[in-house]
Amino acid sequence: GATWGQGKMAALRRLTPGPAAALLRAQPGGAGASAAAGRRWVRALRRSPVRVLPPRKEQGAAAPAGRDPAEPKLKGARPGPAPERSPAGLGPRYEKAEPGDRRLGKVVTIAKSKKFRDQHGKILLEGQRLIKDALDAGAVPQTLFFSMVGHLKELPEEKLKKTTLVKVKFEDIKNWSDLIAPQGLIGIFSRPDHAKMTYPAVQLRNSLPLSLICDNLRDPGNLGTILRSAAGAGCSKVLLTKGCVDPWEPKVLRAGMGAHFRLPIIANLEWESISNYLPTDTQIHVADSRDPRTQDKMEDVSGKASSYGWVSRPHNLKAQIEQMTRLGL
Repeated sequence: GATWGQGKMAALRRLTPGPAAALLRAQPGGAGASAAAGRRWVRALRRSPVRVLPPRKEQGAAAPAGRDPAEPKLKGARPGPAPERSPAGLGPRYEKAEPGDRRLGKVVTIAKSKKFRDQHGKILLEGQRLIKDALDAGAVPQTLFFSMVGHLKELPEEKLKKTTLVKVKFEDIKNWSDLIAPQGLIGIFSRPDHAKMTYPAVQLRNSLPLSLICDNLRDPGNLGTILRSAAGAGCSKVLLTKGCVDPWEPKVLRAGMGAHFRLPIIANLEWESISNYLPTDTQIHVADSRDPRTQDKMEDVSGKASSYGWVSRPHNLKAQIEQMTRLGL
């Protein structure tokens, strides 16, 4: 009995690491007491949950990105959708929205809010043509919702590598779309910075030394039409003062028909800062929407009469604004 107990304790010491081995060595009372302590330790090991981990290579392959391989899954958590590819195995990877996925509705609702656009710097684009123009101009996509894989083939794949692509049902896009005939493609982009955009070379080559200044323009459809006309006429830039409607509002984007990505649009400017965006030798033409035949001719600060407004230099712009304010323009 003593010999058997001593042999068992020696085996336990070899197999039991750390504090357990020290505990066995420190047991008083000889071999019998040590054997009893060893049996209690083995029973404790049997009662404790033992987590068996796969080899390290399998851990790295099986663990999702951003989660510790040894971390247990939360109870009741739904596994994320596996990335998919087009049937031919080509094209960018995308995920397929599961039933009850509310991301599309939530993102669209938030992106339509001007407050959210200003705080988080996001805009909402819809339609194949508008999204392609935005990508070609260097706009940064964040999330793209599409109903058919074929929609992705019309877009530059290299510019979608860091974009979250989500395939949803066309009915879901139709429910959240503002278009009469939705195309099945909605994108969330970072708000473009005019200084970092790459505008079409043809537009830049044929642009005129002409800038358009819009003041207190409130109607989204009117602003979109003006931006489209400015791009067609070859304006070099458009300046919008504070009080104008947000140029990135969905209605303005639809009416602009891609003009936002053909020429720089600088918004939310104070009148005093407009001259910073114009050359020093620029002539300023201030036009009034009222019929000049029904009112007296106005005079500019230099004393030159005009049937439509004023003509002067940028350094007189502030005085012009004060005179416009007095006349109620």
